[in-house]
Amino acid sequence: MVTFLNAQSALNRSGVSKAPSSPGALVAIAALLVSSLFAPVRAATEKVDAPTEIRATYQVSRNGILLGSATEVFTRNNDRYKISSVTRTEGAIALLYKDELTMVSEGKIERGRLKPDTFSSRRTRAPQRDFVSTFDWKRNRIERRNGETTESFALAPNAQDRLSVLYQFVLAPPQGNIVDIWMSTGKEATLYAYRRFADATLTTALGPLAASHYQRDAKEGESKAQLWLAKERSSIPAKVLFEDPDGTQVVQTLTALSVR
Repeated sequence: MVTFLNAQSALNRSGVSKAPSSPGALVAIAALLVSSLFAPVRAATEKVDAPTEIRATYQVSRNGILLGSATEVFTRNNDRYKISSVTRTEGAIALLYKDELTMVSEGKIERGRLKPDTFSSRRTRAPQRDFVSTFDWKRNRIERRNGETTESFALAPNAQDRLSVLYQFVLAPPQGNIVDIWMSTGKEATLYAYRRFADATLTTALGPLAASHYQRDAKEGESKAQLWLAKERSSIPAKVLFEDPDGTQVVQTLTALSVR
């Protein structure tokens, strides 16, 4: 999927500069938007039965110009889950620059919460940035392997990776007005806060969708992020908006969804 966090920090950790000028950098931003939402810590949640499969497709644009698409697949087999996300350039931009970013999260489902075991990222145009992160819950450490290099980071309680964080809401939709976020991009987890605003009805390719609206409590000079969760569609994001301090906006909009 698609990402909600301190965007500049996330982009720095993923190797993308503050003002991306290449389609490859934009693919990385789109993947961030699709995949990093937030894990509830302070807000009350309501546990629900998880679907066995979710397939979601998003259109990704930058300042109104089509960049490409992002496709997410969530599967559940008893107490195990797997999430895959593929973001690729499409349209006119793909004629000049083809790129594809694939991310995968796998782990367990314990007491209504997704608990990642591994998170990996692979990009066709930048294989030197490929990595696999292992969540060692016994030692409370994240081990990140990139080629022959291994790094170790502290693992916060209930932390999610930037794919599992989205589907955590499928199991436990947020109920409170303030939501705290522990989210890892493959390294250390960082805490963020999001506030609920008035619900909205979005016009989408699937028709009108009633959505819960959340926005990051950003300080002056920080990146902004907004999320609209489809209330009647398993709390899947119907729209995600990222805005850089310079005003650049990247928007991800739901175009297809299958839940079973």
